[in-house]
Amino acid sequence: MKRVLIILASMLSFSLFSFGQTEKVDALLPLLESNRIVLDYDCIITGDNGVPITYKGTLTAQEGCYTLKGNGVEIYCDGGTRWTVDPKSKEVYIEYAEGLDDILANRKYITKLDIGNVRRQAPAEMSDFSFSTDGLDSSWVVTDLR
Repeated sequence: MKRVLIILASMLSFSLFSFGQTEKVDALLPLLESNRIVLDYDCIITGDNGVPITYKGTLTAQEGCYTLKGNGVEIYCDGGTRWTVDPKSKEVYIEYAEGLDDILANRKYITKLDIGNVRRQAPAEMSDFSFSTDGLDSSWVVTDLR
């Protein structure tokens, strides 16, 4: 599950910054330098086992950081650390990340990507791209892989 979620984050973020997924996506690239972009996604990721998995949700990106929220999972990346949060299972995985640069290796897994409802917003607090475990009670499992 964790690997699939990381691939999802990677694929969606890569799709936003890739070489020509769509003209609409290409037009967003310069906007990220001085804006926050929010968009809805619907994608299919097919792993090495050939089983396609559909994901739908919202991606927020700003200055190389991102959040993904969908399918009951939230992923936060501040450019150096990635938090994968599953509120239903009460689990958090914390890993090193290199922002959007660490996602290029996983692009082969995306088999379909639809992007819609793209919104440009003024830059906002960068703290939106991190997740604090300080307020979690003892029923949560926090796995810090850093």
